[in-house]
Amino acid sequence: MARARNLKPGFFLNDELAECDPLARLLFAGLWCIADREGRLEDRPKRIKAEILPYDDCDVDKFLNDLQSHGFIKRYEVDGKRYIQIINFKKHQNPHIKEAASIIPPPPEDEPAPEKHHTCTVQEPEKHTENPADSLVPCTDSLKPSTESISSSSSKVHSTVQGTPEAKVEATANDDDDDDENPYTFYENNFGTLSPITIEKIKELEDNIGPRMVIEAMKIAVLNRARGMRYVETIIRDWLDHNIRDPSQLEAYERNRRNKSSPAELENRPKEISERDIAAAATYIEIELNEFRKKKPTGEQLRKFLNSSKFSYPDEVKHKAFERLGISKYLEGG
Repeated sequence: MARARNLKPGFFLNDELAECDPLARLLFAGLWCIADREGRLEDRPKRIKAEILPYDDCDVDKFLNDLQSHGFIKRYEVDGKRYIQIINFKKHQNPHIKEAASIIPPPPEDEPAPEKHHTCTVQEPEKHTENPADSLVPCTDSLKPSTESISSSSSKVHSTVQGTPEAKVEATANDDDDDDENPYTFYENNFGTLSPITIEKIKELEDNIGPRMVIEAMKIAVLNRARGMRYVETIIRDWLDHNIRDPSQLEAYERNRRNKSSPAELENRPKEISERDIAAAATYIEIELNEFRKKKPTGEQLRKFLNSSKFSYPDEVKHKAFERLGISKYLEGG
């Protein structure tokens, strides 16, 4: 969840930060907004890019390394998971008193750095009051990284963060999240470009059911040729209605549905039309129709296109999908 943070005049005057690419500087400010109250966040470059720099063609992983080498952040690993600590975050930010406590572990062997720079806005979290944050107090050195953090960053980047040479090779081979763990990557690879609205929708679904289940719903959408978030939402609503919240439950849920009737009963019973079937058909038809309309077809061409074998759905599904899209007039035999 993005949070409001302080941006001080010192940000624009910091000569150490000026050594970084302009987009890296913007990224640094954005990190404050997605970090928790301790200045920590998950080290997931693709997701970070989606949240902070969605419109820019850039290498966020490289920018994070640059910010680390200049002592502004620390990238580290705990129990196989990667995290980021913003250096001196608590000295220069005043999180809201009701902001949730951090659930991210601190960096290994993390010790408070000696206070080498004056800070004019500090309230430690345990001392926070309900007073407004101090974002308007001028402080030109408020973003200077500690000298200790700069030296330790350069000397430990391959030991504390990357580990042994073997670990460094492994980190390169697994640079960033796998598709099966990152719904943003999965969307980009299978649906298309991420828009800010789509990012917000994915984040909302992640909060409701978790990233792994969002990806499972996206996989079903791809298999059903319905590459749209509305269909993904329909699937997830169905799972939530049945209290299905992780893949192991999903397997049992689908297995129970298959085992409710004998093969003979299933064969003889009319197929039930579900909301998911209609949503999938409507999503796919809408996508293909929007592409076809770019050719500026005539009404008759539209009719032939919509009744072609491209959309070979059961009659009831097709009727309901056409109704939903407001194109029933083109349906032959309707």
